[in-house]
Amino acid sequence: MTGTAPIAKRPPETYTAEEMTALLGEWACVVGSYGMYAAVHLLTYTELPGRRDFARHVDIETGYAADGSEPLVAAVRDWDKLLNSGTVYLTGGDQRLVEIAASYASGRPVDLRQAGNGLGTAHARRLVEAVAIGAGMEEYLTIGDSPALAEMRARNDALLGAAGTAD
Repeated sequence: MTGTAPIAKRPPETYTAEEMTALLGEWACVVGSYGMYAAVHLLTYTELPGRRDFARHVDIETGYAADGSEPLVAAVRDWDKLLNSGTVYLTGGDQRLVEIAASYASGRPVDLRQAGNGLGTAHARRLVEAVAIGAGMEEYLTIGDSPALAEMRARNDALLGAAGTAD
């Protein structure tokens, strides 16, 4: 983890959301596949990192990177159990992002017509970013807000105030 102090190995449930996010990022680096980078991009956008119910599905271990380093990583033990255990509650958008993350990470089939339909603008943007990452095109593509989105946000601000622009 560039520019930060190393995180010590502890039980998974003791990590903050920021620490867990960093360890998941290290896992993607160790795996080194575009699919895993996309999966972690989606997973770390949800509210799961730092939650105890998520930590029960994570192993904290030493990774072995191609550059010879041995970073501490957080790895999802079993994506199917994470999604189907009944012990992890997610909102609709987060649930769908985790389903797509599981597909990128493990090849678990996902129906994009259902998983991608009806996402709010923030979740949809994260999904589009993940597709670019998963295709190995992150550095070649720019994903930005359209004038229509800026106009919609301005209308929402006028109706709801600044608090109405989260998604």
